[in-house]
This record gives sequence, structure tokens and C-alpha cells, in this order.
Amino acid sequence: MTIVYLDSSAIVKHYALEAGSYVVSRVYHRTLNEEFILLFSAWDIGSSLVCSISIIGEDG
Repeated sequence: MTIVYLDSSAIVKHYALEAGSYVVSRVYHRTLNEEFILLFSAWDIGSSLVCSISIIGEDG
């Protein structure tokens, strides 16, 4: 099984449609099929939340 580390920009790409979103989507899909194990840093998760709030603020 392959271990994949995702940084904050990849985490955001999973939820926001932007360049590279398809690739990240495939990684998540392969994780659901138990081909990959995902790793995240607690710092990356916090950074992703801040980015997500910024994106929502721009759209709303």
C-alpha cells in the first residue's frame, strides 16, 4: 500500500474546483479503494481551514 502525504493546497483542491483538483480527487478515490493511505499534518489541516474560509468569503 502506498502512503501519500497531502499538504494544505491539496486538501483545499479536494473541496474547491481549481487546477489540480482532478488529481487530488483521484488520490482520494484510490484511498477509498484502499490503494493509498493519506497523511496530513495538523498544521496543514489548520491552514486548509483558513483557506476554505477565505474561499467561502469570496463566493458568498
